[in-house]
Amino acid sequence: MIKTIKTIKTIKHLTKKCTTVIEKHRFITEVVSIVFIAGILFWFAQAYDAFEQLVELSRKYEEWELDEFFTLLMISAVALIAIITRNTSYLRAEMQRRMLVEEEIKRLAFYDGLTGLPNRGLCLNRLEHTLAHATRGNTMAVVMFIDLDDFKKVNDSLGHDGGDELLKQASERLSNELRTGDTLARIAGDEFVIILESLFSISDISALAERLIDKISQPFIIQKQEAYVGISVGIAIFPNDGESSQQLMKNADTAMYYAKHSGKNTFKFFSVALNKESEQKQKIARQLRKAIARNEFTLYFQPVVNVTTGAIKGAEALLRWNSFKLGNIEPSVFIPIAEEIGIITSIGEWVLFEVCKQNKRWQDLGYTTITVSVNISAKELSLRGFAKLVERTLAVTNLEAKYLGLELTETAIKKDPELSIQQLEYLSGLGVVIALDDFGKGYSSMSYLRKLQLSRIKIDRSFIQHIPHNREDTIVTNAIVTLANNLGLKITAEGIETKEQYEFIRTTLTDSAQGFYFSRAVSAEEFALLLQKGVLPPSH
Repeated sequence: MIKTIKTIKTIKHLTKKCTTVIEKHRFITEVVSIVFIAGILFWFAQAYDAFEQLVELSRKYEEWELDEFFTLLMISAVALIAIITRNTSYLRAEMQRRMLVEEEIKRLAFYDGLTGLPNRGLCLNRLEHTLAHATRGNTMAVVMFIDLDDFKKVNDSLGHDGGDELLKQASERLSNELRTGDTLARIAGDEFVIILESLFSISDISALAERLIDKISQPFIIQKQEAYVGISVGIAIFPNDGESSQQLMKNADTAMYYAKHSGKNTFKFFSVALNKESEQKQKIARQLRKAIARNEFTLYFQPVVNVTTGAIKGAEALLRWNSFKLGNIEPSVFIPIAEEIGIITSIGEWVLFEVCKQNKRWQDLGYTTITVSVNISAKELSLRGFAKLVERTLAVTNLEAKYLGLELTETAIKKDPELSIQQLEYLSGLGVVIALDDFGKGYSSMSYLRKLQLSRIKIDRSFIQHIPHNREDTIVTNAIVTLANNLGLKITAEGIETKEQYEFIRTTLTDSAQGFYFSRAVSAEEFALLLQKGVLPPSH
């Protein structure tokens, strides 16, 4: 089928070329004929002294006023020549104008209006030619799929004009690293494609990718301010990674995706393993969109206990997904995918409602009142209506605010600090318990601890894991506990798994703990049984 299409295109091209040649020959023939006829007429006039005969004829038939007729005829000829000359000039100008219009149409159709680079259509066309050339020469061709990292931050801080200026400067930097025959195209907002041919080794490709990353990592001067972005580069090689332009572009895009999720500002070569993982993620994404409607999500609850008495004082709600088609999928797998495809807020809303409803149900059954915490994503906290959503959910489920806890990470706060602080202040005013999760794992800003309406911090399990044997972790944990107490914050130690860890935490000012040492996360029905006991003895 592909060969047939290429043959048809070749025939059309040859037909158009032959038509052009025939028209050119016809024009030349007509011009030569006119000049030849004019030459014969001039020779005839000279040979028979045509001018003298016209004068004699005019004298002989004066009553016919032939002299006036010939004068009018000459004036008309001069006027006709002037008209023809003017028309020729007009036609030449019109042809030039049309050529300019055609060039502009071509530019708009095949080139990006902002950067002047080839657009997606021309990029694919050039890739087809490159692959054809590589096939004939039995050589390698390379597609690099490039995406700017953190470009949205520049757009948000400097506006769209600043973002456009950065795109232009970035395209210039990329172009300067390429050879004359290579192609750089802008195919979407902050996505570029590079087409390379006649490269000799993988090391050459890697070296170019490293140079590109290094150049883009240098600061950009936008509106007299420094701006920083990086690039994630995905690389697909012809013919190993695909024999068609569409397949190479798809595979390079897949590799770029993994480069971006490997820490950004790096490059990845496409591989079969990457492709399989990508296909698996697509399967998960398709099923994830239907999970709420199919009632496939379940909530599990891990108890939080009083360090001194062992009494259950709270719980952390944890989401589980048992897909009808895929089986049990780990949260570490499906949560990031939910964030990527934009449904994390819908899932979070479902979790929030179910947690409030379940906690209220336990209260109605007469169990000890506890605070149940929900993990909040950066996407949810960045929604302006999030605080109002929580307030409505509490009202609908008739749950007092003090029995709902919201756990968020430093990363979630940093996405939009101003909005986060506003929403958390409002929620804290309602009585909702705000906890900073994984404290100490990232860059813990003291300014956030002062401004946020926190009730509690949770010490990250990575510090608990090696205490009391690891001296550094022990020192850090003690420092965190001291800091939190000085700020008037309550403390929960996560990941308690051994008696030694539990005994160490009891010597500190930590008031609560959770971990496998007390109980794994259990279903709502099993958690109700734990609430009946009220106190959790160590499970080890």
